[in-house]
Amino acid sequence: MRKLSVGLLTVMAVMMSSMGSANASNYPCSGAKGGIARCDSGQFICNDGTTSRSEQVCTNELKNSINKSAGIGAGIGAGVAKQSSKPSAVDSIKETGDNMSKTAKDKASKATDKAKAAEKETSKAVKDKAKATEKETSKAVKEKADKAKAADKETSKAVKEKADKAKAADKESAKAVKEKA
Repeated sequence: MRKLSVGLLTVMAVMMSSMGSANASNYPCSGAKGGIARCDSGQFICNDGTTSRSEQVCTNELKNSINKSAGIGAGIGAGVAKQSSKPSAVDSIKETGDNMSKTAKDKASKATDKAKAAEKETSKAVKDKAKATEKETSKAVKEKADKAKAADKETSKAVKEKADKAKAADKESAKAVKEKA
């Protein structure tokens, strides 16, 4: 008998709590949302910080009436409706989002800094290579010009020697012709 009465009490308690939540769901910001905190541009703002999806237009009179019917708070000037002491899911989600955003910004900033450093390094390496190549090219051109100059000098010397030999041969020929005559 005792088990039966405990079972009946449990069933009644479950039914009453489901009726309470059924009634509560007829109000904007009902249940875990904690009631209506205020009206903003005709929308109900719940005590947990979310905006109700109710299609009713929020006025202070309607807000007070609904809160009073639901047993949450009193009319205007009666104080602030009691809010939950634990942070809402929205606050937690917002904080997580803010933290993720900050982390993403930090990572992006670090990546940008790395990219700039790499770009600077690459730019310096390219400039250094260009200077070295320019120096080598200039040196090669100068050496080629010096070799050409030396070759021209030798050619000029050889031509002069040949001319001198031809002159000497001409002189000897002229001398020999003179002696015969």
